[in-house]
Amino acid sequence: MNLLNPKSDFVTVNGIRLHYLDWGGTGAALIFLTGMGSSAYIFNKIAPRFNDKFHVLALTRRGQGDSDYPETGYDADTLIEDIRQFMDS
Repeated sequence: MNLLNPKSDFVTVNGIRLHYLDWGGTGAALIFLTGMGSSAYIFNKIAPRFNDKFHVLALTRRGQGDSDYPETGYDADTLIEDIRQFMDS
């Protein structure tokens, strides 16, 4: 896997499809979360710096980037559930 070109994929959680990037690595998962309308690609320069100690992922949250844009579900409880289900997957 080229660290500047991470694995790009989707996961269906909480009834929607979310985009994520995977830079690989070993150890516990380290998940970068997007904000302010960004996609997981915003972490492309810093994420690879951590994969010597962690399995590094970045999640593009609902309503951002290539993830689904549902009409509802932007309350804190639903957003947290998206992340929890992503972690379980």
